[in-house]
Amino acid sequence: MAEQVRLSEDEWRQQLRADEYKMLRENRTENPWSGAYVEATAPGVYHCRACGAELFHSSTKVPANCGWPLFTEPIDPTAVDFIEDRSAGMLRTRVRCSVCLSHLGYYFEHDPYHINSLSLSFRRIVSTDQEPGEAPVLDFEDDGDLVPVRIFLSSDAPREEVERAVANLLDTFELDVRVVYDGEIGSWFHELFIRARQRGTLGDQLTKLERAIDLQTHLRTQSEVDERQGDVVAKLITSLENTPNAVIQIGSVLLVKISGDILVRNLTQRELAIYERNPALFRDPATARKLLESFQREGVTAALKAADTLEASEPS
Repeated sequence: MAEQVRLSEDEWRQQLRADEYKMLRENRTENPWSGAYVEATAPGVYHCRACGAELFHSSTKVPANCGWPLFTEPIDPTAVDFIEDRSAGMLRTRVRCSVCLSHLGYYFEHDPYHINSLSLSFRRIVSTDQEPGEAPVLDFEDDGDLVPVRIFLSSDAPREEVERAVANLLDTFELDVRVVYDGEIGSWFHELFIRARQRGTLGDQLTKLERAIDLQTHLRTQSEVDERQGDVVAKLITSLENTPNAVIQIGSVLLVKISGDILVRNLTQRELAIYERNPALFRDPATARKLLESFQREGVTAALKAADTLEASEPS
């Protein structure tokens, strides 16, 4: 086990962001399906975000049906420790980093390690070309602000054109990309993770992106959207001409095309949570559009009603 790290709470506050401090030092739990690593599949090692200690290897990460990153075992039995937790009116087993005693998540016998994404940082394996016994080359990624990009096309004919258009759009709005899932046979579905090139600017960039798409779909211009931004948005819309229906999500920005008609919206956190809990919506443009229209008419109230309806209709 690595040498223990013991800081005062004031020192932790100086070292961690406010949201990281609440998660790691105040034992908070992030909302299900909200974390950057819930569906991440890249090869690498997950570290404690507070002290950097190695915790889990990607080979022990399994599909997260629970809504949090799920691991079968730590990278070393001594990497974590356990503490009884009765704070929620029930007995649970809390998982901590054994080096700095920061909160990671919870342990359950049926699905062992439910870990908060915000409690982790990630080092991706970028080279497996090492000699026997030599450690793989790792690339540090501060992925705490990663958000998904999802592309669904009812026809796979224009997929390469659409993929290029999305890549150019993200680059123009200073958003970096990491591929997670490849397209599927039949209709085409693709998923990426993105993050802002400059830390702390993700929300601003997504707001600009939503405004640019909205203005372009209504053939309007505005000074806040520069010529290059307008051009890449126009190319994205043009790339969708050969697919009847499409759903494109870029972070909180959702674009839905049905038979030539395009609707775009920058989703609130509650609205976005509905789509995250119901991933089939990303492959069902008609229902996705119906939900967007209800958001625009009725706001959060409609979002909550829609969530109840969708969850109730799921097969048991």
